[in-house]
Amino acid sequence: MVSDYLNNLTRSRILGNCSNVSNLCDNLFRRFGLNYFSYGRFYDDGFMPLSSNMKWLEHFLTQDYPIAKPSDDSFGDKQSFLCLWENGLYSDAVKNAKQHFDITNGITLCFKRDGYSEYFCFASSRENLNIVGFYLNHLDVLEAFSKFFLEKAHKMIEMETEHKIYIPNDGHLINMDVPVINQKNDFDSFSSEEFVPSLINNPYGIDIQFTKNEIRCLTWLRKGLTAKEMGMEMDLSHRTVEDYINSIKYKLNCDRKSQIIRTLDSIQLFHTTIGKKK
Repeated sequence: MVSDYLNNLTRSRILGNCSNVSNLCDNLFRRFGLNYFSYGRFYDDGFMPLSSNMKWLEHFLTQDYPIAKPSDDSFGDKQSFLCLWENGLYSDAVKNAKQHFDITNGITLCFKRDGYSEYFCFASSRENLNIVGFYLNHLDVLEAFSKFFLEKAHKMIEMETEHKIYIPNDGHLINMDVPVINQKNDFDSFSSEEFVPSLINNPYGIDIQFTKNEIRCLTWLRKGLTAKEMGMEMDLSHRTVEDYINSIKYKLNCDRKSQIIRTLDSIQLFHTTIGKKK
């Protein structure tokens, strides 16, 4: 039981971090309709949790919930995997988070590092059923925020790592064997040819990446081409082009195509980032 290994000072310090985590997540939550984020590391003898929701974390730390540690089988021959909560996580913790704290429709990204594994959890409310589609279609957003969080919260992470919660392997620290959702790219492949190498800082404080085809669409939008004309230039159907444009609008929080270039110009992105990708 986690609570058996926490004194009041440790619990107070962990809970005190929640407001800092929540502040870092504010733009992410408002921009994409999420309501929960957590980060943690698993070591052989313990773990370190950070969360945006103090009430949930306090509940979790005082209950007799098994601690789910990713197993080697979950990683397979890769350095990362993801799991949708509804697909494989049926623990009491997941059920109670949904019922009592409106934290559900979640996804967990796990990475194997040297000496530890780390996870990033994103979740939303019960009503936001469409968020799962967002996760799978915009993993670049989740990855970008994960990198942003590691950069901004590194001091907090270092401090908590020095005071990680030690839990003996007595049945309360269990392996998380979950169905792995196969993806085309490994999560560590930010330099993959599918994505533009440089990150883009959008107006909401979140780093966003456009795919190469989205960059091409932005270039043709700049020149005033229609979706049909873009499709001819790119040897794609106009419906496929419209899908790329809709993805761009989603990332930039634009309702119409006419807003896209104005938004990019307003944050001086087109000439510094996209204008170079011709």
